[in-house]
Amino acid sequence: MVLRYLTTGSIRISSLPVLAQALKELEDLLIRDKQTVTRSPSTSSQAKKRGSANTTEPYKRTRYWQYASDRKAAFAELYQFCFMLAKPPLVFMHH
Repeated sequence: MVLRYLTTGSIRISSLPVLAQALKELEDLLIRDKQTVTRSPSTSSQAKKRGSANTTEPYKRTRYWQYASDRKAAFAELYQFCFMLAKPPLVFMHH
């Protein structure tokens, strides 16, 4: 999940400070169980219907909102990612 979150290009992060913000928001959502970030007016459904440009969001939060809609599944995916990341590589010994 985290790897997919960072590599899909769907979040459109343009700088390291914005990347840090995105990771902090994901941590707050999934690890610290804090409330979701507040949606800006430009990302509300009414603004989308009007065709307003997204000018106030630091990055595209579509995936963040998907994770927020099912935190339990998102956390399970994060847990699995961390487990696979920490798991030592399989090494075959030849005699």
